[in-house]
Amino acid sequence: MHLAYLSRLSTFLNFSAPPCELEAKMRLPRTLLTTAAGAVLLCMATGSSGAATTPTSGPQPLTSTTASGGLSGGTDSQEPLLSALEVAQRHPDVVHVEVFPMDPDRDALVIFHGAVPEDVRAAAEQSGVAIDMRVASLPTAAQQRQNVNAVHDALVTHAAIEELSVSADPLTGSLDVDVVSTLSSQEITDLATAALTPSAPTSTARGDDATAPATSIAVHRGDADDFDEEFRGGAAFAGGCTGGFVVRNAGTFGISTARHCSQEVGYYDGASVTHHSRMDGAYGDARWLRSTSGVAEPVFYMRAGHPRVVTGWRSPIVGESVCKFGLTTGRTCSFVNRTDICANGYCGLTAARDYISSNGDSGGPCYNGSSARGVHHGRAVISGATKSLFTPVANFSRMNAYVYMESDW
Repeated sequence: MHLAYLSRLSTFLNFSAPPCELEAKMRLPRTLLTTAAGAVLLCMATGSSGAATTPTSGPQPLTSTTASGGLSGGTDSQEPLLSALEVAQRHPDVVHVEVFPMDPDRDALVIFHGAVPEDVRAAAEQSGVAIDMRVASLPTAAQQRQNVNAVHDALVTHAAIEELSVSADPLTGSLDVDVVSTLSSQEITDLATAALTPSAPTSTARGDDATAPATSIAVHRGDADDFDEEFRGGAAFAGGCTGGFVVRNAGTFGISTARHCSQEVGYYDGASVTHHSRMDGAYGDARWLRSTSGVAEPVFYMRAGHPRVVTGWRSPIVGESVCKFGLTTGRTCSFVNRTDICANGYCGLTAARDYISSNGDSGGPCYNGSSARGVHHGRAVISGATKSLFTPVANFSRMNAYVYMESDW
C-alpha cells in the first residue's frame, strides 16, 4: 500500500498515527473506532504486542471477511464486491468508492458524509469481501460533481483560456483545474471560487442543487500539446474514429461512438448508417448512428480479430480495471482514476489512471471483461498528469440509446 495515499487518508480523517503505523494497522483485522473529531473509521487498533483491541465505546465493529481469491480471479470473482459497491454508489451521502485489486487485506474503500447506511452495511456483510467503510466531513460525490460542473461552466467560455479540464480529488474535496491560459493562477482561482459561491448560478439543465464549496482549488498550468484538440484518426469510420458498442432503442439498432467524431458516415462494418442522436455535452461525448441495413449483434472487438459478446454494463468505479480497444493503439488497459470530470468542453467523463490511447481511438469501446463501461473520448491533463478519458455507457440513456447485450439477443 502506498504510504502517500495512507498519509492523505490519515490527514483528512484526523488520524494521528504516522503513515508507517497506519499502514501496519491496516494490515490487521479492522474494527470501528471513533476519532476525536467524531469521524468513524473502519480500521484496527493494536497494542505493542500486535493483538487487536476492541474499542470501549462507539459503534459496534462491522464484520468483514475477504472472499476466496480476492479480486484476482477475473470478472466473476469481482461480482459480489461490485454488486455491494453499487448499493453504496446510489446512496446520496456517498463521498468516494474505490476498489483495490492488489491489496491483500481489503478489497474496497467506501467513504460517507455521515453515518454508514444500514443497507450498505448489510450489502457489505452479505458480499463476503473486505470493504473498508469510513465517514468524513467531505463533499458528497454529487456535490463534487456539481462543483466540477460549476467551475468548468464558468471557465470554459473565457476568451483567455485555451484548454481546460476540471476534476475533484475525492479524498480532500479539493478541485484540480488544469489549464492553458494567459490568465494568472490567482485570476483563475478567483474565477473558480466565484463559481462556487452560493449566489453563483448553477446549471439547472443537469438538475443540480446548489454547489458545495470545495476545500481548496489547485491550478495546474500546462502547454497546449498536453491536451487533445483533434481526436480523429484510424479507419473504422469514414470520419477517422473507432466504433463503440452496438446500441438499441426498441427495434432500432446502431453503433455508438464519440460525439466529436463526424456524423457524416455512410457505412460502418458493412452496414449503412446514418446519424440518429447525440448526447448533450453536459453528460459526455457520445453519439449514435442508426443502421439502415445489416444485422446487429451484441458483440464488440476487445482486441483486433477477437470478438466478445457483451453480457452487461456498469457505471465505472474508481480503482477497477478498465481496458479499451482503438484502431490506433489496439487493446490497452489501466484502472479507473476519477469520475465526473469536465474536460475539452464535455462533462460527465471518467478518467483512466494512465494515458493509454491516441488519435483514432476516439469512440472505441471501454470495458471490464465482457461488461461495457464506456466509449473513448480522448485525453486531458488531470492533476498534472495526462490521462485517457471515456464517456460512461450509463449516460447513454441521455441520447435515447442502450447497450445491446446478450440478454437482448
